[in-house]
Amino acid sequence: MKRVLQVLLILLAGGLLALVLLGSFVREVSFSSTAVISAPLEDTWATFADMDRLDEWVPGYESMTVLSGDAGKLGSRHRLHFAGGRSVAFAVTEAEPLSAFGFDFETGSFSGRVAAAFERSESVTVLTQTVHARGATFLHRAVLPVVKPALSLRQMAALDNLEAVVEKRPSPAGAP
Repeated sequence: MKRVLQVLLILLAGGLLALVLLGSFVREVSFSSTAVISAPLEDTWATFADMDRLDEWVPGYESMTVLSGDAGKLGSRHRLHFAGGRSVAFAVTEAEPLSAFGFDFETGSFSGRVAAAFERSESVTVLTQTVHARGATFLHRAVLPVVKPALSLRQMAALDNLEAVVEKRPSPAGAP
């Protein structure tokens, strides 16, 4: 029994040391996801930019509060509300129709930027979304590499949902 406790203490100490090292050296994590959507670029962009339809493709999304500016437009600020009481504040930093959408985000625990790039490729749209995230504290920086795979999966799920929505019932081109 004493041997088992010693092994558990060594494992715990090793885990704590790993977290300290991660928090010391990791400042930011980045990941990208790409969706190939069988729809014209205009339909994909219109649906992506339609803030009234976020609940159809963003997992856990409940509502949005516009803090300033026009929803989804360059310079506008928003707060997204998610299931479980989570929220994300974001400011639109890029909004180039049919081409790119970017924003800076802040959750209290994490901050960073997201960039979505849209490309026309024959009869499909290629949408690549890249996230750069930073932890607000030493502990948050330490857990970022650990939660990165889950964040990447959540992003890919959103893009898969968007693909299904666009292919089934896109927003009219020119909407928003």
